[in-house]
Amino acid sequence: MPYLLGLSREGIRFYIVSFEKKERFKIYKKNIDEICKQNNITWIPLSYTKKPPVLSTILDIFKLNNKVKNILKTENIDIIHCRSYITSLIGLRYKMRMNIPFIFDMRGFWADERVDGNIWNLKNPMYLYVYKYFKQKEKQLLKLSDAIIVLTEAAKKEITYNICNEVSSDKITVIPCSVDFQKFKRISNEEVDLLKTKLNISNDTIVIGYLGSLGTWYMIDEMLHFYSIFLQKYPRSVFLFITQDNLSSVISKSKLYGIPYKNIIKVSVPNNEVHKYLSLCNASIFFIKPSYSKMASSATKFAELIALKIPIICNAIGDLKEHVSQITNTFCVSEFSEKAYNEAINKIAIEHKAETSENLLSLYNLETAITNYLKIYKCFIIND
Repeated sequence: MPYLLGLSREGIRFYIVSFEKKERFKIYKKNIDEICKQNNITWIPLSYTKKPPVLSTILDIFKLNNKVKNILKTENIDIIHCRSYITSLIGLRYKMRMNIPFIFDMRGFWADERVDGNIWNLKNPMYLYVYKYFKQKEKQLLKLSDAIIVLTEAAKKEITYNICNEVSSDKITVIPCSVDFQKFKRISNEEVDLLKTKLNISNDTIVIGYLGSLGTWYMIDEMLHFYSIFLQKYPRSVFLFITQDNLSSVISKSKLYGIPYKNIIKVSVPNNEVHKYLSLCNASIFFIKPSYSKMASSATKFAELIALKIPIICNAIGDLKEHVSQITNTFCVSEFSEKAYNEAINKIAIEHKAETSENLLSLYNLETAITNYLKIYKCFIIND
């Protein structure tokens, strides 16, 4: 939504077709509806179906096609902009049938993510067939789309060198997950003290933070192992999880690493309060499962952490290794070992902030992302 709201202020008229999960739709529908109306955006929500596997996706594609077909009959559409692979099947269809410019906002290597994340087991003939189908479609989407958007330079290089060398690099724009630097700011020291009191954290306690979901890609065991070593150097410290997820597995695993229960703290807050609780952190950690598909990933939390000047301990996925080199007081581990963790702990000065180069801040700024999307749009928008 932040991208679309920024673009709508530039005069772009959007028709959004999205698939919504029942529970979240109930909670957020009214708010999102109001935001869309205020910004001249027409939102057409459809219900997301998850089961049975594959067949449910086919059903959703059918629903999406019907809805898009109706919009194209009644509205003058200049561009079809599709996020990820499933919706792009429909974008490609109307590119070929009606020659409407189609933007393949591929995000990551979706089919490979399903395999690397153990969602598709290729020993199962059905998943093997689906994987091969989407890898074939991937090349078609790359070749026939009018513009391609990826999250990392590593993904751009992989596409042009290995996946589909017929695609020109000029056709691909890198837009990493960004943050609004005007809104995502540190809170005052007084506000920090109040929040620490609320969470029963003393002022002299060091806070290591983790932000986001705990599923599939995030290496909880390795992060807890890191914290157990960190705890030896900083016994007056806590591990703060800012997440909507249940922490029961984290609590049970923490015992295996000798981490006391009282050292694990969780808060669940809405997006507009995340920056407040991140401001408590002396440093933040995230380890993401390294795999082929992750070269195309960009973590929103990375942008949020550099906006708040919080030291980061992470591993090298996507463009992170290169980007971390442009930030002071931040460390990218090359392996998941006690030796690497000690090296990171010795390098990070928890009493100091992390300073990021102006070029990197600009790359992760929401305004830069909006500008880059607008440049792409202007190539295809027909002025009346």
